Amino acid sequence: MENGDDMHHLLDLLDRRAADDRVRWVRLDNSAKATGELTAGELDRRSHGVAARLLASCPGPGSPYVPIVARDPLAFLEAFFGVLRAGLVPVPAPGMPHTHRGHARRLAGIVEASAPRAVVVDTPEAAAAPVMPDRCPVLLVGEPGAAGAPRPPRHERTPRDAAYVQYTSGSLGAPKPVLLRQHHVLAQLAQAAEAFEESPESVCVSWVPLHHDMGLVTAVLRPLWSGYTSVLLDPFDFVRDPALWPRAMSDWRATHTSAPDFGYALCVRKAGEDTGGFDLTPLRVARSAGEPVRASTMRAFAGAFRAAGFDPAAFTPSYGLAEATLTVTTCPPGRPPEIRTLSAAALRRGRVEEPAGPADEQEVVSCGTPLRGTRVEVIDPGTRAVLGPDAVGEVWISGPQVAPAPGAAHDIDGTTGHRTGDLGFTDGAELFLIGRAKERFQLAGENFYSVELEAAAAAADHRIRPGRTAVLLARPPGRAAPVPVVLAECRTEDADGIDAGTGRSLARSVVSALGRGSGLPVSVVWLVPAGTLPVTTSGKIRRGRCRDAFEDDSMPTIYRYGQGQ
Repeated sequence: MENGDDMHHLLDLLDRRAADDRVRWVRLDNSAKATGELTAGELDRRSHGVAARLLASCPGPGSPYVPIVARDPLAFLEAFFGVLRAGLVPVPAPGMPHTHRGHARRLAGIVEASAPRAVVVDTPEAAAAPVMPDRCPVLLVGEPGAAGAPRPPRHERTPRDAAYVQYTSGSLGAPKPVLLRQHHVLAQLAQAAEAFEESPESVCVSWVPLHHDMGLVTAVLRPLWSGYTSVLLDPFDFVRDPALWPRAMSDWRATHTSAPDFGYALCVRKAGEDTGGFDLTPLRVARSAGEPVRASTMRAFAGAFRAAGFDPAAFTPSYGLAEATLTVTTCPPGRPPEIRTLSAAALRRGRVEEPAGPADEQEVVSCGTPLRGTRVEVIDPGTRAVLGPDAVGEVWISGPQVAPAPGAAHDIDGTTGHRTGDLGFTDGAELFLIGRAKERFQLAGENFYSVELEAAAAAADHRIRPGRTAVLLARPPGRAAPVPVVLAECRTEDADGIDAGTGRSLARSVVSALGRGSGLPVSVVWLVPAGTLPVTTSGKIRRGRCRDAFEDDSMPTIYRYGQGQ
C-alpha cells in the first residue's frame, strides 16, 4: 500500500479501502461459479451493523474474545471486522461444529480457553451446536437489515491493540492461542506485498479455510492491504473436487495462490489428465507452505499443468508459523526454488553433507530468505551457539511480525524473538527445513523425522492413502520398550480386497520402503480403515493420539503385521 505509514489498525485499512471497488471478495460454489461478493465498501457498512448488535447484546465489561464460527467466507469477513469495530477481539474458529467432529472438538477447546464475551455464527445450525457456550450471546450474521444498524461509537485505535487470536493447528497437542497485535499484522502485510510482488492488478484464488492463518492472511488481509480481488472456494468442495482450484484460477486469471504441499499433490492425483483446458499462464506466485515442501510434488504439479501454461518458476516455497502472523521466509517469484540433494544418513545425525551414493540421497527444498526486517538464526538449543551451514539446529526468529509465545521467547544480541521448535539449516541467506523437533524421534543414536517417513510409507503402495499414515515409536501390547510403528489408512475402494495375503504383502512393501530409504527397522505395520487416524482440522496427523490408540489397542484395523498382532 502506498503511504501505509499512517496505517495503525486493520480498521484504518478498511476505512481507506472502502471507496475502492477493486477490493472485493468473491464466493464460489461447488462448480466454481460465483454465488456472491462483498466489496470493501459493503464490508465496511456491514461491519458497523455487526458491531452495533454485538455491543447491544453484551454491554458492559467482560472478556474481549469473540469466536467466529462461519463456513460462509463472506459471513466470516462481516463478523471479523464487525468484532473489531465493536472494540473486541476476533477469534477465528472452525465453521462446522454441528456436523464435523474435528471442528466441534477444536471449538470446544477455544471456548474453554477464551471464556468468550459472545460467539458469532453464520447459520442457525451452528448456533445450536452442542459445543456452544451456555452463558454468552450467540449472534447470527448475514440477517436482513444488519447493514443498516446504527453505527457504534468509534474506539481509539493504537498499534498495540489486539488484532485477533490465531489458534495453532495443534498437530502435536491441544491448539494454542497466539495473540497478534495490530502492529504485527500490518508489518506482515507490508512485508508480503513486497515479497510476493502484489499490486491492485493482482488476483488471489484460495481454498484454504479462513480460520487458519494461511487462509486469513493470504485471502482476506493481504488483498485488503494491496487493493485487489480475492476469490474464495470452500475447502470441502476443493477436497471433493480438486479440479475446482485450477478451474477457478483459470476463470479468474489468478496471479497469486497459496496452499500446503498436500493441496498441490491432491490436485495432481485427482484433477484429471485434461489440464490443457485451463489457463494458468497469469499465475506468478504459487506459494507452498504450512508443511514440508517436497520437490517431487512441485515437479508433478508442474508436469501435470504444463499444458495449461503453468510456469514452474511460479512456485514460491515459504516458511512461517502463527507466531509470525504467517510468513518468515520465502523464495522470490520468478526464480525456480533451490533444491539440494544431501546425505539422508548425515541429516539423521544433524549434519549437512553430500550423499555417499544414490541410496543415501534426500532432496531438501529451500524455503527462501527472510522477509524484510526479519532475522533467522539456526541455533544449538543446548549451547545457544549459532550454527554454520554444515549443521542442523533449531530455527529461532525475530522480526516486526513476530509475537513471541510465552516460554518460547529468546534473546540474541538484545533482540527478542521466538523459538520455533522447527529444525533446519542455512546456506547463505537461504533456509532449509528438515522437520519439527517434536516430530523427530531417536533410535540407535540417529534422528528420524516422522513427516518424511510417512511420505515414504504412503508411496510404497497405491492402496495407502497419501497424507494418512503415522510413523512413530510406540509400545506394542506386552512390550516394555517402544519400537518403530507404522499406522496406515487404506483407500476405501481397496480395503475390502485386503486379506491376510495381500495385507502381508502390502505391509512388507512399507517395511522395505522405509528400510531402503531411511534405514528405519520397522517391526509393526497396522493397516486401518480410511478415516481412522485422528487429525487436526487442517488434516495433520495427531501422532500422540495415534500412539495412545495403538498402545491401548483401541484402533480398528484391517490387517496387523509384526509384533502387536
